[in-house]
Amino acid sequence: MSRKFKKVNIERLKTIYMDEFQKLGKTKEEAEKSIDDKIKFAKMIDEDVNFIVNRGKSILQNEGKNEQLAKQLEWARSEGASDNDIIIWYNLSSIERALIIECDNMYRSYLFWDLIVRDRLSKEEAARIVHKTFPLYGNVDSETNMDDDDKPLPFELKDRINRFMPKQKNLKERIDKYSSVNAFIRDEIKKGNL
Repeated sequence: MSRKFKKVNIERLKTIYMDEFQKLGKTKEEAEKSIDDKIKFAKMIDEDVNFIVNRGKSILQNEGKNEQLAKQLEWARSEGASDNDIIIWYNLSSIERALIIECDNMYRSYLFWDLIVRDRLSKEEAARIVHKTFPLYGNVDSETNMDDDDKPLPFELKDRINRFMPKQKNLKERIDKYSSVNAFIRDEIKKGNL
């Protein structure tokens, strides 16, 4: 096998995400089905699903050959993503990207329903808290009825945001001054802090 190929340990990924999904309330069977569905989806879009092909650099080199990809990367860059951010995101296998997205969605959904059921908040109030707690990610074609600053951020920024947020002091108080965590992040990018 060429040095630029690295085998993805699917069983290890399954173990990691089984634990995460079960922590969020899925039964073992539901977690297994969810993971298997993501693997099937990843295989549909990526024939080399068992390998990481250092795709990040390759994607940058070939972005002009795929109109949808070029559109996505242009949008990601307009939102502050660097080439390094793009490389990091696309160096993950399609399975890893799909599972990360699923896990993010589950955390958001879990908090939303917990606020409604346990804390008896309205759906609107629960949604407001979720938007101030977790970044929302999407792609260039994500449809939303949100204000511009609250709209989904590119997935390509996820790693940089994940490294930035834990280092921040008084984060909750700072985010509370904004309509959402996404608005806070966009402002931090504009200020050059992120």
